[in-house]
This record gives sequence, structure tokens and C-alpha cells, in this order.
Amino acid sequence: MFIEIAHEHGSREALVDGPVRLEHAEVLRRAATVAVRLRNKGVEPGDRVAILLPNCWQYAVAYIGAQQQPRGHGEDRCTGAQTDREAGRRP
Repeated sequence: MFIEIAHEHGSREALVDGPVRLEHAEVLRRAATVAVRLRNKGVEPGDRVAILLPNCWQYAVAYIGAQQQPRGHGEDRCTGAQTDREAGRRP
């Protein structure tokens, strides 16, 4: 639902976390980066993704990014994603 709303209200403020203020378009841009990073790490549509962050703007961006399904592999701009296989866990 956020993605659809963000497309309509791109320049409006979406997230406020202390001094950090992000517009809808910026949240989508950052979330797309997360989505691409997850895809590059081997996460496929339908896979479960755990997000271990405190209640902060980064959590919201990661949550939205994990829900996105990028069309293909792109530039690897985020760090910290790890698949179950890399962590030694069974999917």
C-alpha cells in the first residue's frame, strides 16, 4: 500500500525520525536499493526476510524494500544483507 501512495505523493514528507525527514520518493529510492541488494544476495520473491533494527527510519525503508520485487539485478549499493544459506541456516 505504501508504494502506491508514494507514487501519488512523491514530494510529500513520508518519514520523520528525529532530524531525518524523507519524502515518499526518497523512501522508495532507498527501498529499491534494499530490494536490489536482497535480490543480489539470492533472496527470491516469496522468501522470508528478517529485519533486525530498532524502531527507526532504516527499519521502515528495509521493510518496504523487502516487499519489493526488483525486475532484475542492479547496482549493489547496500550492505548487511545475508541469506539463510550464508548464515548457515536452512531456508
